[in-house]
Amino acid sequence: MMVSMFKKLTLSTEKGMKRVFFFFLLMVPFFSFSQEVRATIGKIPDHYKEKLEIGLRHALINTEMGSVLHGNKPICSEGIRVKNSLISLYTRNDKDSLYLKSLCEILQSLKVGYKGNFLIKISEREDFGFHEFLFINKSAFLRTVNENITLFQYILGPDVTAIKLLNKLLDPKESTHSILKDNCVLIGIVLGFGPQNSLVGSREELLSSNLFYERLEPLLREKNKRSMLQNQKSLPSFGYSSLQEEYTNLKKNFFLSTEFKEKGFPSIPTFGCQDSAESCAILKDFVQARENTRKLLDSSHFLKDFMQKSEIEIPSFDHLKKVTNNSLDENTIAKIIACLYEKFCLVNPSFHDKIWQEAFMEGLEAKSPSLPLKEYYKLLLETEEAKKAYLNNVNLDQVNAFFQEFQKRSDLVCVIPGKIYYKVLEEGQGSTSLIPQMRISLSYSLEDIPNEKTLFGCYDKVPLENLVSGVSLGLLGMKIGERREIWVHPEYAYGSTYDLDRYKPNVGLHTKIELLQAEYCSDLKNDISSNTLVCKKINHPENELRNRYEELKKKAGFFYGKAVGSLLQYGIDLKVVSKILKEKKKPQKLSLEEENMISSFYLSLYEKQKVEDNLQAQKQILLVPSSAKRIQKSKLYVECLKKGEGPVIKKDQIIEIRCCLKNHRGMILHQFLSTVDLKNSIKAFQLALPSQKVGSKVRLYIHPDFGFKECSKPYGDVFLIGEVEIISTKIVKTR
Repeated sequence: MMVSMFKKLTLSTEKGMKRVFFFFLLMVPFFSFSQEVRATIGKIPDHYKEKLEIGLRHALINTEMGSVLHGNKPICSEGIRVKNSLISLYTRNDKDSLYLKSLCEILQSLKVGYKGNFLIKISEREDFGFHEFLFINKSAFLRTVNENITLFQYILGPDVTAIKLLNKLLDPKESTHSILKDNCVLIGIVLGFGPQNSLVGSREELLSSNLFYERLEPLLREKNKRSMLQNQKSLPSFGYSSLQEEYTNLKKNFFLSTEFKEKGFPSIPTFGCQDSAESCAILKDFVQARENTRKLLDSSHFLKDFMQKSEIEIPSFDHLKKVTNNSLDENTIAKIIACLYEKFCLVNPSFHDKIWQEAFMEGLEAKSPSLPLKEYYKLLLETEEAKKAYLNNVNLDQVNAFFQEFQKRSDLVCVIPGKIYYKVLEEGQGSTSLIPQMRISLSYSLEDIPNEKTLFGCYDKVPLENLVSGVSLGLLGMKIGERREIWVHPEYAYGSTYDLDRYKPNVGLHTKIELLQAEYCSDLKNDISSNTLVCKKINHPENELRNRYEELKKKAGFFYGKAVGSLLQYGIDLKVVSKILKEKKKPQKLSLEEENMISSFYLSLYEKQKVEDNLQAQKQILLVPSSAKRIQKSKLYVECLKKGEGPVIKKDQIIEIRCCLKNHRGMILHQFLSTVDLKNSIKAFQLALPSQKVGSKVRLYIHPDFGFKECSKPYGDVFLIGEVEIISTKIVKTR
């Protein structure tokens, strides 16, 4: 599937990177820098200046702030995570989130209020687990809206003006998505992608969602593609006979912005665009903004130069949790451990038992290294598979016993003996009874059997045949306004289907349904399929399945404890931790204070890791082979692997290279074949590649100061070994 024109936020790495509709522009209080602010900065303590510079550098390198600050991009949007991950070290989204949060806290301490051209705005509310960090270029925003005012007025109403829209955007209770009515075209325009690119990108979003995104909803059959298509309201655009034909043609002429421009550092904004004059103008502006951002980052007076460029107004961000470094005393450490334990159990409630807790404590005490993260995730998957096998048999025994008792009850209507039963809770009105050829609207509550979790929901005009077959059969004959309680055996529900978030294997359904509306549709089938799903037991003794599950759960708990312990790297009083854990009867949602404590701890870890990486880099520089030539300050060396015979590379040229970046252990961190603009590349490329010839292959030994300093990616702030082959001096168009 083609990547959308809109940059995606990875809200939950734990969920496997589900498709997300570009940002949630939900903002509030804003702030801006002026001369009075610069005077204030001169008075703040040096350690705050240092943190302010680190925060600003991190934001300029890892977000699109530079394109707003130095270019015509109206807004830059990033997410500040409300809740921390279980173990968030080295995950880009969490790291960026914490640094942005820390930056806002430092800016707040300036307590000045003079309006300028640039605004930073943080959402007061949370959506999808994030506050929104929004950096606004007011003049660019007003100009962009005015240039497209007819389109904004067509969608939002004729009274809309650019200044009204900006003021509405600054309303602490408003969401930008709600202000712009979730219109992808308008959002693309204010993100600076251009009206034509936004139109095409919006259409691509809609087409790809309709064609490729399937959901498994409660009460719907396992495979409900027909239901999905029947409920779609999208039709092909003018000149196309199908959505697929339109989508295929659109893909041929719609590319990522990074495919048109050479690599540089920092990166230009990534978005979908056409090969057009509009795209060329936007990309030219982004490249120029990158050059100016790079000059700012290279400045020896970075903070002063930033203030001369920016004017920012500081409000109060009381809704943001503080990211100060709490003292890590014994009690605080114990609380952090308990919080991380509780966060895991909230995601995996079945693990909150004595077995897991004891294994977790043993892991905390262990001195040996923890499992690599990839191996740990593999272990968790094995544990879930063992859990599925165990529950498969246990649940089927319980549900069969449950329905066996139903055969003795005279107050229930039997649809299929031992499989489907219902009870009328409230009589309906009218003469129309539900038949297969109907679309229905209903509300429901849903539990599994044995009862564990209750869901609530409703459907609007869904074909009766698209519901779970047992539910469909239990609804036949129902009248408008009638309420029924229905019990369905797993053979007529989801069988042995297993989903970590929703379904356990071999569970029955217990639902209460109120029929709100029904209408006859002649194009629907005149019967309800009663095909059964497989519900069979695994041919292993129950105690063996249980023992394997508990053994793997112990192992997973042990290594999770080790992972938490290795992060802390402090002396741990296990008695204090054990006491706190034993007091937890059921996992509870963490308080803001507890989330803040974890945020503070993670931020201190990032800073500590940066210091350790710098020390490691200094050690590695001493181990550089004697055959390598020192380029500058004992922080950059180049070793010739193959001499080239082509033209000599000049400073500020654009070249095509094949590059492989490794850490000091030889692990490959990044590989790419791309055109590189030397004047906007990392310092190592700027200094080492000029004077080399086309066809040359060199090995670079790069200290972080000459590499990807302050970058969130895996190769940021670490000693790098880069093998670079120079292929050409020509700009190679990828499209």
